Amino acid sequence: MSQQRKLISPPLAGVIFLCLLAGVYLVIWRLFLKPEDTAISKHSVETKPGDALKYWTKGKMRKAKPVKMPHIGKLDPEQKQAQQPPV
Repeated sequence: MSQQRKLISPPLAGVIFLCLLAGVYLVIWRLFLKPEDTAISKHSVETKPGDALKYWTKGKMRKAKPVKMPHIGKLDPEQKQAQQPPV
């Protein structure tokens, strides 16, 4: 005779409890997640693209040096935040 395997279904209360637990975790995670400062700054450029191509010759490109980028990290409690220029 062939044996039939019975599938054991999880109790409904356990499934509901796990879903509620996952929901509470996601809500708490969202509330306490500190978003990084993702401010977008816009500025208009008055020069024409053709003028920029004329300015950056091969010689100027070879002599160009990279600009030091600001290091963005956590601020010290004693350090004041820099004022953002008005848009």
